[in-house]
Amino acid sequence: IKIGDIEFFMIDSDKDTPDGYSYDSDQGNWMKQKVQSSTAKWKIAVFHHAAYSSDSNHGNTSYMQWPFEEWGINAVISGHAHTYERILKDENNDGDTLVYFVNGLGGASRYSFGTPVSGSVFRYNSDWGAMKVTETQNGLLFQFFRRNGNLIDSHLLSEAVTNGIDGSSLINKYKLYQNYPNPFNPITTIAYTLAKAGLITLIVYDALGQEVSTLVNDIKPAGTHTLKFNGSDLSSGIYICQLRANNFVESKKFVLMK
Repeated sequence: IKIGDIEFFMIDSDKDTPDGYSYDSDQGNWMKQKVQSSTAKWKIAVFHHAAYSSDSNHGNTSYMQWPFEEWGINAVISGHAHTYERILKDENNDGDTLVYFVNGLGGASRYSFGTPVSGSVFRYNSDWGAMKVTETQNGLLFQFFRRNGNLIDSHLLSEAVTNGIDGSSLINKYKLYQNYPNPFNPITTIAYTLAKAGLITLIVYDALGQEVSTLVNDIKPAGTHTLKFNGSDLSSGIYICQLRANNFVESKKFVLMK
């Protein structure tokens, strides 16, 4: 299924499927060929049994741990486990990570979590909800909302720049993206990209230039990072978010509207 610049590749992960469930089965060969011949900017694999999961009922489905990153997949969405989880995996040890989502909180009984799997960065099972995937000017945005509309988690995939030699991903710029949503009440998502690792600060100021919150003051690795800002303790108005990294400085305005 292709929608705009996003193409979804859906397969049957049940072991009873006649087309096989291993990466070199008929299904696996179909996906590899379709992904590598696709002209879509964003390629998402979708199937039921989660390759990786920290839930205590099912856990990992090892036979679905296919070489998605090598094939050119940008994200993997699965279910089976009745939880929500975001997992980052570097399957081919190239320094880039592939994001796996367990999106299983559609309405059945919720599962508990066991020991977090390697790469698990976010886990949620307190309420049912749904995922929204949106192509924005900054990249591909994944958001998980609970039933009452509150945003629980978000992840932004920004466009990679190729190095022109072997086509591998290379982050070659610093950037502070516009927060989303904007205006917001009271939670918004902020994303930024770092060209290389280093000490950074991410600070929110009010319209008078007074500091109201230090979101980051730490050494961060190169790549794209996201976080949520909660303005529940602040008054409605215009605020400035400023990123400082090495000699780079960039600011964005955002509006808190209660």
